[in-house]
Amino acid sequence: MAHIHWNYYLSIEADLIKLSRYIEVHPNNYKSYSIEIARLLMATCAEIDVLKKQIAAQENQKEIRDVVIAKYPKLAEFVVSMPRFNLSFVPWEAWKDSNQAPSWWDAYGKVKHHRHTDFPSASLGNLLNAVAGLFLLCLHFYQEDARNGGLTPHPELYSVLFNNFYSDTGPIRRKYMF
Repeated sequence: MAHIHWNYYLSIEADLIKLSRYIEVHPNNYKSYSIEIARLLMATCAEIDVLKKQIAAQENQKEIRDVVIAKYPKLAEFVVSMPRFNLSFVPWEAWKDSNQAPSWWDAYGKVKHHRHTDFPSASLGNLLNAVAGLFLLCLHFYQEDARNGGLTPHPELYSVLFNNFYSDTGPIRRKYMF
């Protein structure tokens, strides 16, 4: 499969669209949690883990965070928008100036290992940030195809400003990635 991680992202996005029929995607509902949100959070973060390890393996490194940041130095600054709901996220912002994990990643760990006590961590807010994080990681991983329009089908929920992506000659000047 040419873009297996992208296809997996699209599958998660489709499930998130279905979820939005039952829980309005709005900051007032960010603390809402459910089994479905937990399932999607687990699937999203597991895919992020797989993709980060693949990136690190390409560089023959073990310190995954350091490799990802070295390879994609602007990752922590990217703003992901959700135009349909007039929302935006900076999912990797915690990596900008520290070794801290993003809060949604910590929530994933809590749900994964202590679901019996930390089930409320499987919240809509954490899920939206995690899916935005996977979206960005996929765009960076498949950067060349993303730049030339070869990363299809296009997402329905998330987008980024395309001029955040840099080429050898400077920023790429198109307004939105998708």
